[in-house]
Amino acid sequence: MDKLRLLAGAVTLLILVSFIVFTEAKLTPSGTASQPVNPQLPTPSCTALRDLPVPSAPFQQIVKDARLFGKYISYSLMQQAPYSQNNLVLLDMGADHRLFTSDDSLQTVANTTEITIHDLDLNDKNLVWIEHVPGFLYANLKSCDLDYCAVSEPNVIFISNETQYLEHNVAMSDSRVVWTVRDPKGLLIMFCDFNKNGADGGCLNNDKKNVVNIYQQRDEYIHSVKTTQNFGYVLTKALTSPKAKLYIMNYSTNTSSMYYDEVRDGSQINDFFPISSQQNLNVIYMLENNTVVSVGFISDGKEIFQNRMKVLVNKTIDVLAADRNTKDLFKFAYLERGSNGTGYYIKTLSPPKSYNLDSVDYQQILGQISYSRNSFITQKLNPILPPAYFYCE
Repeated sequence: MDKLRLLAGAVTLLILVSFIVFTEAKLTPSGTASQPVNPQLPTPSCTALRDLPVPSAPFQQIVKDARLFGKYISYSLMQQAPYSQNNLVLLDMGADHRLFTSDDSLQTVANTTEITIHDLDLNDKNLVWIEHVPGFLYANLKSCDLDYCAVSEPNVIFISNETQYLEHNVAMSDSRVVWTVRDPKGLLIMFCDFNKNGADGGCLNNDKKNVVNIYQQRDEYIHSVKTTQNFGYVLTKALTSPKAKLYIMNYSTNTSSMYYDEVRDGSQINDFFPISSQQNLNVIYMLENNTVVSVGFISDGKEIFQNRMKVLVNKTIDVLAADRNTKDLFKFAYLERGSNGTGYYIKTLSPPKSYNLDSVDYQQILGQISYSRNSFITQKLNPILPPAYFYCE
């Protein structure tokens, strides 16, 4: 296993170095010194921000939360009393992976009438969400196959009860689903696998779920949960201090280990995105101190190299997002501000592109974004402003 990890690390390092050298050479004019990676193209453009389409109704529909994966977008709607409606929407952008074209297809998810959606996630096969039904005390975790979401009864994954109830965190990747549960002992991480349905570890309601305890400190709370097929990632923060920690869960061993500690590492993590690159190998992109994007390589739930590698430095980066629908390296986008407010950009590293934004659009995009190919969905900081869509050529 050590030899395999060493080989995988060597190959990955070679790819990383080759990519950075190629990118710098491509972006550096002939006869000038090599500069840090700073993708720029002369005349790219992005469409204006547009509200997501919603089902027709006698009341104005308001989008609450949205996720993007490949050609699919799913989003929840805020309940508009006294109108009865399905509050979960699935939108297929079609073969062009672009919204507001002729091949778009919008449908509502069956049996989501008048419910409140606390969190959701999706891939190219399944949609999962945490819902609360009016009149019931606890929330439930459900899923549906994308081909049948509009017509079939959702699958129940987990039902809260008086001893174990759902937090508002769920994530999925490939066939893996992970969520957080609070019980008398504290917070637990639960996960299941659709490929094991009907047996221990499956995602049917009666299947025994797997559990990992990250043994967080008393003042730690779970800020966000993300996952790949092999490993889960839990970012915690502290109530009494700005300390943050990132734990990695190894699904094959039901164990966890601390990967990042703000105090120990001397940097602040703003956001992170894990991606499956190869079998049992993850790549994790981390935005640190709003100035650095670093890359870590995870095998067996641990970092292959001694330190993460910095691929972008000395920037002012407000938002980072990775394309989860690919195993290719460096498929991420980021919002960058020029020094002293001299420019606003959304950029991608692979392929290296840079799009100019005006200050108004930049401020509207601030928050979180979902990104796949050339499509973007905003998750805005201002709760009054709903998520919006834009496309960059």
